[in-house]
Amino acid sequence: MSDSEEIKIEGGCIYESQNIDGDNSKFIVTVVGLSRVLFADFPMIKFNESYLEYCVTRKEFQKRFKLSE
Repeated sequence: MSDSEEIKIEGGCIYESQNIDGDNSKFIVTVVGLSRVLFADFPMIKFNESYLEYCVTRKEFQKRFKLSE
């Protein structure tokens, strides 16, 4: 994906990113803020009665993720 190409980021949607092994990992977006995106593994992984979530800037999310088909 080119840097100038933007994807629409929506909460509840599944996105994928290529990991180091070349496999695609799936993530679900939980919250979309003005400058940050909060997302979790899909399916969600429960850890100590809560779920693991990650936070990145919108710019980084745009660069690393694409909408899952």
